[in-house]
Amino acid sequence: MLEYYFSNGILSSSVRAESYRWKTEQLKSQCSKLEHQVMQLELVNRELQYSIQQAREEGRTSETIQRQLRDQLDRLETRLSGEVEGRQVAEMRMRELEVKMRSLKVSHQQSQEAEDRIKTQLQTESEGRILQGGLYQEQVCACASMHDLLALALLSGQRSS
Repeated sequence: MLEYYFSNGILSSSVRAESYRWKTEQLKSQCSKLEHQVMQLELVNRELQYSIQQAREEGRTSETIQRQLRDQLDRLETRLSGEVEGRQVAEMRMRELEVKMRSLKVSHQQSQEAEDRIKTQLQTESEGRILQGGLYQEQVCACASMHDLLALALLSGQRSS
């Protein structure tokens, strides 16, 4: 309709006012839509910023937890390493003691065998001395008997002379 008036060069003030009102309404509507879009974009922007902040906080939290876990693992590794070293030292000491025990058993057996040999020799010597003592006593008795016989023979020889 406006085209007709514009093409004829006749535009009344009421039509112009209506046209301006219509354009104003259109601009207000567009402005309102744009303001609404701006508000939605600001809301999305705030939500994204909040999400970024949360992600950063979660990142810091996860880094802290990761650092704590690393520290715990290091302490555990150190403790276990010490325990392993302690076990290895204990096992080596136990092996040394087992070797020493075997050596002492062998020495003890050798000592027992030597003691048994010495006891046997001592018994043999003791028996030999007892026999020797008996023989000595017999010889002493025999000598005493011979002495007595000689003394009698001398006495009897002196009486006959």
